[in-house]
Amino acid sequence: MAYQYLSDIELINEIGMLSKLIESLTSQVEKLIKLKAEAKVSERTYIEILDELRKRADVISRKKEELLSAADDRVKQINSQIAPLRHQLELLEVRKTISAIPNVKYKVTLEETQNQIKEMEETKKRIVEPITAIIENSRRVDQHISREVQAKPQIPTQPTAGPSPAVRPAEPTSGGPTSVIAQPKPKAKPVDSDTKPIQCSMCGKINPESASYCYYCGARLK
Repeated sequence: MAYQYLSDIELINEIGMLSKLIESLTSQVEKLIKLKAEAKVSERTYIEILDELRKRADVISRKKEELLSAADDRVKQINSQIAPLRHQLELLEVRKTISAIPNVKYKVTLEETQNQIKEMEETKKRIVEPITAIIENSRRVDQHISREVQAKPQIPTQPTAGPSPAVRPAEPTSGGPTSVIAQPKPKAKPVDSDTKPIQCSMCGKINPESASYCYYCGARLK
């Protein structure tokens, strides 16, 4: 909205409405924080409403910046109009002092000029005072929301699922660990310490006396 093209009254009305909006928002934020401090609101509800208020504050903030700029320009314009009127008052007083102006004209001109300055000063006051309140309440809202957002507990994020490592099937253990390169030789039966061992004539391995065939190469022993 082009606030700079509004009349003084229209601009003052816009500033008044914005002031009420920000004042209401400030009250809502502070009440919400109080509910949290008194443990009268769940964390989830608190976070949701705080986010709603933060979004409203963002929307109001954009309007506020435009309106503050227009108000600042209007105050400068009013001051520029008041300056020559004050100079006119000074001229009027000097002319009266040196008797360069009739007394009746002096009084009429003085009253008219003072009334003009008074009206302009009143208009400026009606702009500046609510603007001051807007700036202060906006600061409070920003401070509250900023502090609460920083203190808001963060929901832990789930780790990004990556490719699962390939799981190799378990190796059979009945015959000991196997290898794709070479199969292990079968274990020889233990030799009974009470019997006389027999040496295989083929492979030279020692076998128990009761063995008829070599446990290692299969050759006949007896």
